[in-house]
Amino acid sequence: MFSPGGSDVSRQEASDLLNKLVTEKTKVQAIFAGIGSLGAGLIGFIFSFADGTVLIKSDFESDGPFLRFDPGAAASFKYGDVRAMPDSRVTVESLKVASALAFIFPDMTYVSLFEIPAD
Repeated sequence: MFSPGGSDVSRQEASDLLNKLVTEKTKVQAIFAGIGSLGAGLIGFIFSFADGTVLIKSDFESDGPFLRFDPGAAASFKYGDVRAMPDSRVTVESLKVASALAFIFPDMTYVSLFEIPAD
């Protein structure tokens, strides 16, 4: 399972980075890591809701897989971009990624959003 690496960032910084991914309609790979070996992942776009939750889906209209979570419920946040990564060949599940934003919850589960750069 992927560990939420990167540097600690504040709640506001994480919110700003998440908002940037939403407004720029950036494709991400979302990884949920639960307790023990529980985990799930999907590739899609982030959609935000008035209640503060976010949804990751391939597109808003599809009935396919999704991940919905409340970033505000996270206890800590981490962020890393290509400057902190050893080289430009950093991959997650064979995808090149540009950055990672992790939301770590009090029960030590977490959601990581890996930015997939547009080619």
